[in-house]
Amino acid sequence: MIKTLTIYMLLLSTIVFSQTIENCSTCSTQLLKESQLKGKSVEELALLRNEISARKGYVFSTSKYARYFENQDWYKPVQSNATIVLTAIENENSSLIKKLEEKELEKRNKALKDLAELKKAFNDKNNGVIAKYLHEIIKEEYFESLESDLKVCLDHIDLKNINWNKNSGLYKVTIDNGDNVSKYELLFKYDELILTSGMYSHSEIFGDFDDGYSDFMSENEYQIWFVFKITENGIVFDRFNGAG
Repeated sequence: MIKTLTIYMLLLSTIVFSQTIENCSTCSTQLLKESQLKGKSVEELALLRNEISARKGYVFSTSKYARYFENQDWYKPVQSNATIVLTAIENENSSLIKKLEEKELEKRNKALKDLAELKKAFNDKNNGVIAKYLHEIIKEEYFESLESDLKVCLDHIDLKNINWNKNSGLYKVTIDNGDNVSKYELLFKYDELILTSGMYSHSEIFGDFDDGYSDFMSENEYQIWFVFKITENGIVFDRFNGAG
């Protein structure tokens, strides 16, 4: 019984230690494994890597990190960063995180490059490149409509102006043309990117929209989502869905 309990406890401790970490509170005493960092975004990895130095009292010049760590109860800034020396374990953990950080950034940049290629292909009517990314849905009955929605969405997305926060990246445009309100959105979320296109409301100038004057029809409201997986080799179309 005691032997069985001991084996169970060892297995439990192994499982717990291999779980994805949420902070670097043990990064000075335990070597990290890649499995503990799986699924982390570029920003999340960078935050963990900087936390190793923050726990030594490092004073950050980057306002984002300065504000974040100053809000942590455990943070005690030093008088001079020159006094900070990382241990062998801390350096090894920092190197591992940095390696994965660079790997995730490379995947993200490849995804953005692919989106730019698809966007250009739509505008150039390059069916070969379009088929490269959308061959899974080319035979769909409503492919021409789907293609049009995706093209319009990408036309409104500024791929060079996406901003990132922890596990997400976003660029969204909402347009009210006096008749209807349209939304075009690109959302990066972990290993997926989601492009959303659609008309989802009437214009704000309609007021209560009860005078019967406008010919806007709510039945025309719709949204469609295109989901791509982000891989080391670029984006791969996964699925689409719609409502309305």
